[in-house]
Amino acid sequence: LVGSEMCIRDRYWMVVHKKGAYMPHPKWDPKDVQNVEQTHYEPQSIRDYVAYFLIKLLRVSFDTITWYKPEQMNERRYLRRFIFLEMIGGIPGVVGGMLRHLKALRTKEDDNGWFMHLLQEAENERMHYFTFINMRNPGMLYKIALFGAETIFLICYTILYLLSSKMAHRFVGYLEEEAISTYSLCIK
Repeated sequence: LVGSEMCIRDRYWMVVHKKGAYMPHPKWDPKDVQNVEQTHYEPQSIRDYVAYFLIKLLRVSFDTITWYKPEQMNERRYLRRFIFLEMIGGIPGVVGGMLRHLKALRTKEDDNGWFMHLLQEAENERMHYFTFINMRNPGMLYKIALFGAETIFLICYTILYLLSSKMAHRFVGYLEEEAISTYSLCIK
């Protein structure tokens, strides 16, 4: 990570920023990481089904546009894909954090820590993005495509969040499931 290091302290993995952590990062036991299983949240309401449909539509569209075929992927193609996914992955935390912050200001009510949690998630995705961007510096055309995709996704996700924050959060849950699927295929 840029300006950070991954280390084991007191039997736990943790991310330590060299200039001091901007936000505290959770620690986890390496044994627990090895026992993580991939799961799927079955849609239970109309919001869930809409969020699931949107993710599947985005996945098929993205795979088609980028000619994604797991059996033909190499390091360069995976890095290109990861850069794109991590750049998009930070947007929901920023949008959710901003809108929850504005709501708290309007209603003069505390949001019980959701604001900071969402910003931490956005920072986590940003650190992943920085990691991949340092492994492969994309060309100008790719950066323009990233900017365009980021702008479109930012607008669409903001509208989704304003229509239904619950659906937007479920959308992110399904987005994370797809990311886990992609990363699992890469590791294999």
